[in-house]
Amino acid sequence: MRYLKLAAAATVYAVACSALTANVVPVLIDQNLSPAVAAATAGLLGIGSITGRLIGGFLLDRFNGNMVAAICVLLPIIPITIFLNTDGSQAWAALACLVMGLSIGTEVDCCVILPRAISERAISAPCSARSTGCCCLATGWRRSLPTTATM
Repeated sequence: MRYLKLAAAATVYAVACSALTANVVPVLIDQNLSPAVAAATAGLLGIGSITGRLIGGFLLDRFNGNMVAAICVLLPIIPITIFLNTDGSQAWAALACLVMGLSIGTEVDCCVILPRAISERAISAPCSARSTGCCCLATGWRRSLPTTATM
């Protein structure tokens, strides 16, 4: 049941973030930035996402994953607040896009790590066996699957 709650929360978060990222250029244009500047500023989402993956992995290795995930989910409040309260500032728009990218990148790491906190044996072993099987089929590697995990 906890896994389903985590999956539902991750889905809701992903849909909300997708809506924000897909519409960031029109939002920036609406804030009186030129289309070229808006597109260049939106490119910071990708840089923030890559950086967020690295920082998220570092934080998940050293701190409680639940706390890192909670902060990650709350992080988009900052860009939304910036978008609502600033008008036409490229610096604020760049900061908002960078923070949104950081949140998206960290969320990806949290979705990978947190199921292990729920049940190492119940979720990770079958997923590991399925992943190994898919990799074997994709690469043509013909050895048998691990026998410790049951599907």
